[in-house]
Amino acid sequence: MFLTGFVVQPQQHAQAMDSAYIVALQQLSKEKECVICGSLIIREGENYFNRFLWIRPDGGIEKYDKKHLFTFGGEDKNFVPGKENVIFTLEGIRFKPMICYDLRFPVWARNRYAQETGYAYDVLLYTANWPEPRRAVWKTLLKARAIENQCIVIGVNRIGNDGEGLHYAGDSRVIDARGKKIASAARGKKATISFMLDCNALHTFREKFPIGPDWDAFQTL
Repeated sequence: MFLTGFVVQPQQHAQAMDSAYIVALQQLSKEKECVICGSLIIREGENYFNRFLWIRPDGGIEKYDKKHLFTFGGEDKNFVPGKENVIFTLEGIRFKPMICYDLRFPVWARNRYAQETGYAYDVLLYTANWPEPRRAVWKTLLKARAIENQCIVIGVNRIGNDGEGLHYAGDSRVIDARGKKIASAARGKKATISFMLDCNALHTFREKFPIGPDWDAFQTL
């Protein structure tokens, strides 16, 4: 929820998909020739979604609606959960988006393997409002998701204080498929992280240590 921080009363903050904020992001994406992504509150009719937008330079927008609403914080009372697992593709790299609380649910994030097509995705991308008291959990679960799914994990978390008195330490980071941290932001500091996604190294690792064919075949939505 980059426009507001995490809020559970969506009415005054919700945006339509054609709002001025989203149009401005489309224009910026075109100007910079890059994908811009993040989540915000979207209103569709009478329903509200915590929606991850993937905004392409050609003006196209793909979306993922948060599946696991944070009932402990009351998000489930006013938001509609998403039902679709989504994968975005950029320059041949496949990204799977997730939002904050989704991190605690490994079945929803699980990678898949098929003999004909290989791994379902390469990068697991989390955007979050994850508070400092649970920063150890944040870092541990990001690492676990990378190892168990043989993928690169990008975790982007906020900093600062919110209106409820919660503090956020950030701890944004990039982790490779072995669980090794390859880039990170300093604790509690605003930062821009630049790094190269080395998918050749990822594919080589998967070929040398192919656990994908042995994954359980149980189904999710």
